[in-house]
Amino acid sequence: MLIQIEWLKDKIRETLTAFPTDQAEIIIDVLLWSEMTGKTTQGIIKLTGTEPLQNVKPMRDIEITIKKCAAQIAGNANPSPVSTKIGMEKAIELAHEHGVGIAGINGIFSSNTTQSYYLYKIAQSEMIGFMCSRSPAVQAGFDSKDPLFGTNPLGIAVPTQNDPLFFDFATSAITWYGLILAQIKGEALPDNIAIDENGNFTNNPNDAIKGAIMPYARDHRSSSMALMVELLAGPLVGASYVDLALDHDWGAFIMVIDPDILCGTEKFKEAASDVVRRIKESRPCFGKKVRLPSETSLHRYKEALQTGYVDIDEKLLKYLKYL
Repeated sequence: MLIQIEWLKDKIRETLTAFPTDQAEIIIDVLLWSEMTGKTTQGIIKLTGTEPLQNVKPMRDIEITIKKCAAQIAGNANPSPVSTKIGMEKAIELAHEHGVGIAGINGIFSSNTTQSYYLYKIAQSEMIGFMCSRSPAVQAGFDSKDPLFGTNPLGIAVPTQNDPLFFDFATSAITWYGLILAQIKGEALPDNIAIDENGNFTNNPNDAIKGAIMPYARDHRSSSMALMVELLAGPLVGASYVDLALDHDWGAFIMVIDPDILCGTEKFKEAASDVVRRIKESRPCFGKKVRLPSETSLHRYKEALQTGYVDIDEKLLKYLKYL
């Protein structure tokens, strides 16, 4: 259902009245990026489910501690997109100063939504960005029926002479809010992406919520990536880990690299653009168009900006009482 973006902004503002205006606008910006780039499981669906953003209860102000080239961000239960954006900005600032900037974010109790939002901004600042996040356990370990890891996304972004190039994906076969969205829409899950609490494959999102999500490719490599994200975005940043309890904090790890400390920014951007060109000029296979990470997302984003409209699921809008 095509919805006017400004109308949707106003509806989200009404949902976020408990937060200061500056924090609400950050959350709106992140949620709309998710919807406009087609990452619907990371958009306004985050105002539903087990940890809706509007229900976050900050304990005190966000605290920042700088150690060498790293910033420790204590979220103190403030909205995760706000704490994460502060971490991103500090990592960029430190990278300008030291060549590498790191931010570790803990004390957050909800999703930071789409990591590509932060990665895109890092690449727009002519830096290389790496980011990963952990959350309460919903993903089974390899050959385990128990939920051990979060959906544990990771992503990388690089600047080019044109649009930034980025990717961001969950190490699980479906995101947690993919289950929530399927539940709201009354849809069955694809085969072999989730198990029930007894370890049997299920297409029922309700049973999957009680069970676990499978690793992305259902193999040890995907599970290994989830494990490494758990370590970087959990104990390294002072956050919880392998933890099913929602009352324990989530975590995020951001690293920003200034290309100037190696080959030089302009030379890197030129080379990155050459890589993109060579890929796009390669021969297509199976009758398909050769595509790049982020290409479709940015096309959708620019189209939404140009038209002023974004496609939102009607059932979700009704569930949120926006219709």
